Amino acid sequence: MARLCRLMRAPVLVPMLVGLAALFTIGACTTVETDVADSVRSALDVAGMEEVTVDDVAYRNVTLAGPHMLETDALSVAGALAATQDVRFVGTGGEPESAPPAPTEVTAAAIDVNAGNIDVTGTVDGGRMILQGVVPDEATRALLVAAAESAFGEQNTTYDLMVGGVVAAPEVTAAATELANVIDLLPERLASGRLALDNSTLAVRGEAATVASARSLRSSIESLTGIEGRADILAPRVAATDFSAVLTATGISLTGVVPDEAARTQLVAAAEAAFGGAGVVDELTVEGVAATAEQMEAIAEAADLIGLLPGALESGDLRLRDATLGIRGTASSLDGLANLTVAAEGADAARARTDIDAGQAATRAIEQVLARDTITFASGSAELTENGSATLDRVADVLTRAMSVDRQVRIEIAGHTDDRGDEAANLALSQARAETVWDYLAGQGVAAARLLPVGYGEAQPVAENTTAAGRAQNRRIEFLEG
Repeated sequence: MARLCRLMRAPVLVPMLVGLAALFTIGACTTVETDVADSVRSALDVAGMEEVTVDDVAYRNVTLAGPHMLETDALSVAGALAATQDVRFVGTGGEPESAPPAPTEVTAAAIDVNAGNIDVTGTVDGGRMILQGVVPDEATRALLVAAAESAFGEQNTTYDLMVGGVVAAPEVTAAATELANVIDLLPERLASGRLALDNSTLAVRGEAATVASARSLRSSIESLTGIEGRADILAPRVAATDFSAVLTATGISLTGVVPDEAARTQLVAAAEAAFGGAGVVDELTVEGVAATAEQMEAIAEAADLIGLLPGALESGDLRLRDATLGIRGTASSLDGLANLTVAAEGADAARARTDIDAGQAATRAIEQVLARDTITFASGSAELTENGSATLDRVADVLTRAMSVDRQVRIEIAGHTDDRGDEAANLALSQARAETVWDYLAGQGVAAARLLPVGYGEAQPVAENTTAAGRAQNRRIEFLEG
């Protein structure tokens, strides 16, 4: 279609036999090219590249023209459109540019040099600076040239500043001084861009060297006091970090996006060390952009935490998104969970958040305590024996550790009796014993509000009440996840 469109625009004689078809094709070409041109123009305007023009459109092949420093961004914006096929860029003079544009001559015919005003533009690209425009006097010119040469080096500074021959007014001198101060900030903060000072307004636009320098430069320009500062500073593209490590029945699965191959290698190595090579599923996507030092530090912290997961969680996941690290799941061990929590809280580069259910781990740990020692009371009463108190000391330690890492833990203290005696009396006794345990644990520093004492009497036996051994088993205190 593109070739046919070009043919129909050439000065050739079209046979009458295909006249109608040619007319249709020309109309189609015109419509397509108009739509393409409109789409590209709109996209460039949205991106803030009004200085770039749509020089030519041949079907879906587009030629752009504009300043050299906008070439990469303009090609990216136009090339991303579905409406375009091939996009090329030429300099404002019509020829491809391989270096920053040379200064254009500024004449008195273009600007009133006798008004005592200052009208200066500066272009930053590739570590070079070009100053152009009109200044009121030689002192102002010297100030700006010295600032540029100091910041970028004499060999990297080009200037074409016309002197008006009028002594600068105090406010113009103040504006020039502010401009000189801003120029001093540019080499380490602005990768490419343009600044313009028109008497009392300084506008700076372009792409910063780093995310931090974008914020710093915006703040410096917008906080100018002698003149109005306007900043349109884009931060550079930063590699994405958004990955998850999900526990599975056989190990761990790594999914999501990491900046580069080094980050992927570090995470996979940590997972294999913790779960074994056969237990790791690697589905990470490498973005192919070098990670920043901060990102690599956060990824290293995530890798260290992956190594602690097997001993801490029975299910759950770890996710790092930019600098936010989240760990959630169900704990398998209070000791392992404590190690994981301490390591997460100690992370410097990543802001760690944990949401881990420690209830099951707590009740399992208490069961292990009660398998060795029982909570005993004086016969027929709710008074703890000495051995019963000692056992509850160990239970209190378990609950304190569980509640310190999981503020949602709720534990039911369940009291039970055998079937000897009156049923109502047994129910009352089981309730009294559960409350005695609750009171003792609270005295040991366990959060009383997260404990619930409940008596069940003889209603839930775990053994036959026909033997002494069976009845002893039924007289018990249980700790259940609430």
